[in-house]
Amino acid sequence: MTNKKKHISYEERFAIEKLINAGYPVREISRILDRGISTIHTEITDNSTQGKYVALEAQSRSILLQRNKKLRHNKIIKNPKLKKAVEELLLEGLSPEKVSEFISKKRSLPNISPKSIRKFLRQKA
Repeated sequence: MTNKKKHISYEERFAIEKLINAGYPVREISRILDRGISTIHTEITDNSTQGKYVALEAQSRSILLQRNKKLRHNKIIKNPKLKKAVEELLLEGLSPEKVSEFISKKRSLPNISPKSIRKFLRQKA
């Protein structure tokens, strides 16, 4: 298996759909696509609707999850108080470095890096 830690492509999803419809078992599909059995099994179970796997729906869901993943893991977005404080300080004209420094002095808010603040700004744009 050479595809460790890579997302399944639309072409692979399309092949999975066709192979399932042709009656191939999961083990054989994983061998054909050179993917792990658990990868194929998880793909099929997570993206089947009413017992049917549709590649286009699976691809749409995957794209949406990948886009939202970064938002879910941003410390600023997860903490409403922190978000409000960062936005207010940025509106005052402070740089991400100064915002980080100011917030680190406040005991009630978690520390954040200037890099996290810049990432937050890019996601808002």
